[in-house]
Amino acid sequence: MQQANEMKETNGWLQIAQDSSAAQIVAGGNWTIPFVNRLDKEVSKLNLDHYDTVEIDFSQIERMDTAGACVARQLFGKEDSSTLYNLRSNEQVDSMLSIVERFKVSSPSPRPKTNFIVRKIESIGKATIEAIDLAACFMEFIGKITSLLLTGLFRPTRFRLGQTTSQIELSGLNAIPIIVLISFLIGIVVAYQGALQLGRLGADVYTVDLLAVTLLRELGILLTAIVIAGRSGSTYAAEIGSMKINQELDAMKTMGMNPMEILVIPRVVGLIIVLPILTLISDISGIIGGGMMIWVYLDMSPTLFLYHLLNAVSPWTFWVGMIKAPVFAIIIAVIGCYEGMQVSGSAESVGNHTTRAVVESIFMIIVFDALFSILFGIIGI
Repeated sequence: MQQANEMKETNGWLQIAQDSSAAQIVAGGNWTIPFVNRLDKEVSKLNLDHYDTVEIDFSQIERMDTAGACVARQLFGKEDSSTLYNLRSNEQVDSMLSIVERFKVSSPSPRPKTNFIVRKIESIGKATIEAIDLAACFMEFIGKITSLLLTGLFRPTRFRLGQTTSQIELSGLNAIPIIVLISFLIGIVVAYQGALQLGRLGADVYTVDLLAVTLLRELGILLTAIVIAGRSGSTYAAEIGSMKINQELDAMKTMGMNPMEILVIPRVVGLIIVLPILTLISDISGIIGGGMMIWVYLDMSPTLFLYHLLNAVSPWTFWVGMIKAPVFAIIIAVIGCYEGMQVSGSAESVGNHTTRAVVESIFMIIVFDALFSILFGIIGI
């Protein structure tokens, strides 16, 4: 019996006596970490909300730490409960309970219900603020690029020719096969559809004019820019994003290097140089593909095709597409590098920002192409 009493005094214990309207809880022993799992299970089984009065006696507790105090705190009912709780304890228990009470994390109050229109206005306001913040960060990024480009003009020694040449090869020379193939097939499609529709009106000879204007002014540069946005723009975002996750950008800054000058400027300059060249190749490939289709479908000889082509094409027909090329190159390179710089956290962020780089680049290319069309229409080109 004496050994059992010593064990009871060593281990934390809990007893409850109850009748229809009142309950009496007596606790003792050591309410410390080694015993909290068992005590927590016993406390969790108790449901005291339906009693009018609950008497709690903690005076027999020998030792209590904060873990035991957290378990003991569960014996008290909710603040909105109608049950009356009477507590009797000793000095140590009061000290531990006061510490737990002081650092208790209260559950957040439920968000008040608002009108549907108010919630919509709130969401629109948040989206507007985020868009303005994003635009400000993007303009700051463009400002840094412009500053570095101007610095490179006055201090050519800071310009990294080797990296720029490498980007020209990766973004330009390696993209020639896919550009040639796509443009050749699109030229065939445009020539076939043009000949089919114009032939119904007896104006199939104007298929050459349709092919030349469509490819040189719009489709040549548009297809090239979209392909490069999906190919090179995504590469820029993924490469820079991976380097940022691996803390290579921080290492560059530690060594006194400017990541913008090393990573961004060569990509922007390289793409500005190479995209007009790719556009020219795309135009030539599309015209060759369309010329072959016209030769086969309309039985028009290559000599006659070239004659109609030269009559249909004015210098501005060619230069309209070429003027767009540097602008689209800047859009693709800047957005790709910007999204790469925004990567943070994990590899999932790299994928998200790479996808955003491609989608945003293609969207902005189409927007600026529409603006160019309106502008050239206004000035009569």
